[in-house]
Amino acid sequence: MKYLKQNTKRWILVLWILVIVAALYLYIFKNDFILDKVDQIMGWSPIFLYAIYLILGCIRGFTLIPATYIILIGLIFLPPTPAYILTLIGVMASSASIYYFSEYLNLSEYFERNHPKGIAKLTKVLKKNELPIVIAWSFFPFTPACLPVFSMLSFFV
Repeated sequence: MKYLKQNTKRWILVLWILVIVAALYLYIFKNDFILDKVDQIMGWSPIFLYAIYLILGCIRGFTLIPATYIILIGLIFLPPTPAYILTLIGVMASSASIYYFSEYLNLSEYFERNHPKGIAKLTKVLKKNELPIVIAWSFFPFTPACLPVFSMLSFFV
């Protein structure tokens, strides 16, 4: 299962692109449709809102949307504690799915084959400075990784 036929990989990529294009079309050209749906959703039970938020958090990685936008939506429409917990679960699920999806498409082999010098240099830098890079990335204010930290701090304000 690790190696797929090239045709299957192409169909997965085409499907992925179609979902992104459809979402952009709805957002740009059918904005009223989206606003009407949001009004309907706000009348739903909180359990359904939590489920929708969690689903969005889990699939957002495939659309390459940063977690920032999902967090802002959660902080607007949900109480802070459930928004924070669901955000963490969504980020973990999204990260894991992207990791395994890239492995499923054998992207590591592609990059190792086509960019061996860059991969070797990146691996060397990461091995040498692993902890400082992770800490700096997590707390740098312009990366989506820092927002769960900031939303957690909003509990104390």
